[in-house]
Amino acid sequence: MPYYIDKGIKKIILVTAKNSNKNWIVPKGHIEKGMSPQLSAAKEAFEEAGIKGEVDSKVIGTLCYSKKSKKCKVDFFSFKVLEILDNWPEKDLRERIIVQESYVKKLIFDEKLLKIIKKICPKK
Repeated sequence: MPYYIDKGIKKIILVTAKNSNKNWIVPKGHIEKGMSPQLSAAKEAFEEAGIKGEVDSKVIGTLCYSKKSKKCKVDFFSFKVLEILDNWPEKDLRERIIVQESYVKKLIFDEKLLKIIKKICPKK
């Protein structure tokens, strides 16, 4: 779950799904062979969103969904973004946006995912 601190304000980084330029999601993927879940999350975030940073070791939420008639389970980790790249592997396949948590609700409609996002953006 990538977040970026901009002038003291925590923002969320979203990307579009590969098959839709209107479906905003957070970077995610499968665990790479020989890699920890955290390293895999960092790799996916780089490939899908062009970001680098620090992945927390603690799972902040889990979602289950179906993809191509296959059941998938995704564990989410807080990911503090330290670098936002201009070029990345999937740049031509996805759009990227950086938004405040209050705006995320207008882009993501999955209530379970929104609850996980709120865990990294607590109300002050």
